[in-house]
Amino acid sequence: MSIVLCQDVDGSEACEGRGAATRAEKDAVMAALRAVDGIEKIYFEDVAHARQVMSHAWGHGRDEEFRTAPRSESFHVKLVDPARKQAVADAVEGLPGVGAVQ
Repeated sequence: MSIVLCQDVDGSEACEGRGAATRAEKDAVMAALRAVDGIEKIYFEDVAHARQVMSHAWGHGRDEEFRTAPRSESFHVKLVDPARKQAVADAVEGLPGVGAVQ
């Protein structure tokens, strides 16, 4: 599952009227995730890596499009038990800087 953070240009309702997630907000999200039982691994993906992944997976001649498209930083969470997904969502939804939980 993924926790998508607010970015400078964001269309999500949760991020309306604000900028990108701050370092303090990212730290708070990470702390909330670490407090949830049943998480095997937490990965942080910055914008540069997100663009690289998109370009590699779907680019095929569209590198410029992916290099300039707005992307968000995200936390990707690997769960020990998929049934813990709601516990993770409950822990981070509504925190400042969180745009979406997927």
